[in-house]
Amino acid sequence: MKVLLTAVIVIGLFANAAPAYDPWDDLNYRDSHPLFDDSALAEIRVTIRPEDLAAILANPLSDVYYPANMHFKNALVEDEATTIGFRIRGNTSRLSCKKSFKISFNEFVPGRRFHGLRKFNLNGEHNDPGIMRSRISLGLFKEFGVPSSRSSHCKLYINDEFRGVYIHVEEVDNTFTKSRFGNSGGNLFKCLWIGEPADLTWRADGRYDLVGGGRTYELLNNESNPDFSDLAHFIDVLNNTPDESFPQAIEQVFNVDGFLKWMAVSIQNGSWDDYLYNANNYFLYHNQETGLFEFIPYDYDNTFGISWEDRDWTSRDVYHFHKNGSPRPLAEKILAHKPYRDRYSWHLDTFVTNHYSIEKIKPVMDRLRLLIRPAAADDTYRSCDYGWTIQDFDRSFTEALGGHVRWGFEPFIQLRAASTISQIQPYATPTPTPTPSTTPTSTPSCSVPVTIVINEMCASNSSLITDNPGIRGLDRAV
Repeated sequence: MKVLLTAVIVIGLFANAAPAYDPWDDLNYRDSHPLFDDSALAEIRVTIRPEDLAAILANPLSDVYYPANMHFKNALVEDEATTIGFRIRGNTSRLSCKKSFKISFNEFVPGRRFHGLRKFNLNGEHNDPGIMRSRISLGLFKEFGVPSSRSSHCKLYINDEFRGVYIHVEEVDNTFTKSRFGNSGGNLFKCLWIGEPADLTWRADGRYDLVGGGRTYELLNNESNPDFSDLAHFIDVLNNTPDESFPQAIEQVFNVDGFLKWMAVSIQNGSWDDYLYNANNYFLYHNQETGLFEFIPYDYDNTFGISWEDRDWTSRDVYHFHKNGSPRPLAEKILAHKPYRDRYSWHLDTFVTNHYSIEKIKPVMDRLRLLIRPAAADDTYRSCDYGWTIQDFDRSFTEALGGHVRWGFEPFIQLRAASTISQIQPYATPTPTPTPSTTPTSTPSCSVPVTIVINEMCASNSSLITDNPGIRGLDRAV
């Protein structure tokens, strides 16, 4: 324990004395970050003028930021940021009792970062009685090598009022793409079902900047010179290339294997509110090193048995997960080619065999449940939307609660795993064809104390994947 305490002190000294933290200078950035450590429940305190808070709550559909101050504390970091931007975020949650919020560190102080990050999201998870489905989903993506946001539970206070247990989630922005792909200059599109589905179907006019009033495929960067021609070219290749030349053409514009890995995890988690079923909730990034578009997951509270439709996601067809009668060219055209279908089957088999089982996930789930349960018992905001109690919190891991909570967390995992294993078709084991990697290969210098300390100060190593250097694990700070 003395060694750990000393390490924390070293972090504090270097954080105060060193220049602003650059995530792409940290060779361990992808596997650790002090803000997402979960060895203790983080605490975020936002202080804002009462009249500004009233204006935010009175206009939940507004994206206007108001100035506020923030105090952040977890086991590794205790720090403050003044004059942050604070607003409501989300879609349907904007009208819920337990709202979600976004914090921007550079809204009023251009260029500023907080421990390397420009923004992060405070998600209330008001649909999830266990406050955990999104967290586990993002961890599984990361564990399977799919670029995804880190997240951690926290207690949120606004003007000293406890607002409940939240998940603070890393923003997908230029900082994210730089750290995952080694570059941030490519176009980053946020793809949502707004006005029209983000289904990647072809438009003859190529004006994807107009779909959904300009918000279905929203360009998040390069605003001074907005250019949708790369997206238009990708969608044209996807939809209009003849079958016989499709594999060669699509691999010139899209990271197919990354998408197939994403599909394997998403379908296992029963996620219906993303590209495959709902044509919603994903990012596309034009990787400047490879020239390929990358598929990035987003927003996974509607998983593991949460459903607003009468669908049994535990047994849904793993090769035809998408909505009947609604085109999903990215999945349909890729899976139509047997080598890609075999590779997808292989990823499914690998994921279910090595990662997706109650024996592997439950220890992580139990640790997080113990971590957040005392605060969840005091979270009155989580009960005002659906009347949930702390007993419902406990039951939700093993039982359906009715309404949109159609399955308990653990039974869903068991049933989904068994169903997928029974569905996997015979496949030829694919020859590895990895996309060129931008992951740094050199060893971090001992002169960077943060890198060394974070790699060792992980959560419990008693379950799932232990904390070996360079190994992604759901039981680390995900």
